[in-house]
Amino acid sequence: MRLALNMPHQLLKILISLIVVTLFVLGFAQCPSLGYDKRAVGGFLIEVPYESNDLPNLTEPRSNFLTAGQPTVRGMQEIARRGIKTVINLRPRTEVGARDESTEVRNLKMNYYYIPVTPNTFTSEKIDEFACILRNEKNSPFFIHCHSGNRVGGMWFVYRVLVEKADLATAR
Repeated sequence: MRLALNMPHQLLKILISLIVVTLFVLGFAQCPSLGYDKRAVGGFLIEVPYESNDLPNLTEPRSNFLTAGQPTVRGMQEIARRGIKTVINLRPRTEVGARDESTEVRNLKMNYYYIPVTPNTFTSEKIDEFACILRNEKNSPFFIHCHSGNRVGGMWFVYRVLVEKADLATAR
């Protein structure tokens, strides 16, 4: 599946880079959470997800989608217990603390997709691959993760805007 985008490749690359950088800097990567607490921060009431060592920054941006930072082995067992069918890992294996979890995930009877993303490798091809996986109903429900959840928020935001054509406020 190829996205039908009506803009030059270089302009698209710049747009994606700006969106990703903005998400990282402003901290908009957190989606509405499974369990959250409302806290006053800088005069604003914000949703703060409950922390778990096994599934850090666990959120549910939409039904059938869980997102988080790097899960532990117990965290991966927990998402399998919750009925997740597909794990999408956006974390490059070259990062400190990353691991090859493909065998672990498959042993838990879940599908595994690896789409390593960094600010320098966030491309329209990776968005296409991500969209193709999400559009296959046989893959649902999904668990998407990276190290902290920031890349997940960036990828989710770009997917919502460019693929699902959500307005910026809704996508955020």
